[in-house]
Amino acid sequence: MMLYVFQLLFPALVALATPLPQNVGVMSYREWKVSRIQEAESRLKDLKAKSKDPNLTQKMGSEAGLNEELQYEIELELTHLSLSNDLTISDYFVGYLTKQNSLNAAVKDVAGRLSSEEVAELMLAYAEHFSRTIPSAVKLAPRAESGH
Repeated sequence: MMLYVFQLLFPALVALATPLPQNVGVMSYREWKVSRIQEAESRLKDLKAKSKDPNLTQKMGSEAGLNEELQYEIELELTHLSLSNDLTISDYFVGYLTKQNSLNAAVKDVAGRLSSEEVAELMLAYAEHFSRTIPSAVKLAPRAESGH
């Protein structure tokens, strides 16, 4: 079962981490997520068109009449589409932005184009990251009073 899940998810993870060619600007989080969704939808559309080809239908077998490989590819692409819809800003930074040729240049390029909503999501993800990594003794330290 674990191998099947890995086989199912590996192509999606590779696609998510693929950097753009050097001459293309860095996409914002929203641009990147929309492009991933559109790519998955396009591949799914192509596979569904193939499924209507009578030369690819199976004489005997599955209920839908599709050959097993095509049926597997459609299920895989549905999973890719689902994963694409669930992408977070953390996925963007880990799976896309950090894979750019120059992280420093990529961050500077995209920083000015982030919407206030994207900045808020990023800050929340950053805060959540630290809340998971800071030891509990530090988290429980008293806060300074602001009454003075």
